Amino acid sequence: PSIDSGRLCVEFPFVKCEGAPFEALDYDKLAASTSYDKVFTNRRVAYYGDFDYKYPGGYHRAKPFQENATLSEIVAAVKEKYPEFQFNSATVTLHCRYSITS
Repeated sequence: PSIDSGRLCVEFPFVKCEGAPFEALDYDKLAASTSYDKVFTNRRVAYYGDFDYKYPGGYHRAKPFQENATLSEIVAAVKEKYPEFQFNSATVTLHCRYSITS
């Protein structure tokens, strides 16, 4: 898939909140280090986890967290801050203001 990088994701669909757990997260770094495997009209999606994820109308093949250095850092930070929190997957979604062409 190809993307017009001059028009890619000029706005985020959310506002960062001061004091929030991911306030210091570098979203551009995460987006650049992510290998997206699904491309939709207005977003790109990557799924990382221990197991493949299947749902009506969709399927994501699991990629190990270690394939994404930035996501691995986030996982380590979450595990350090919230050691009781258990998770086995994460979805990285890059929302775009304009359509993506493939």
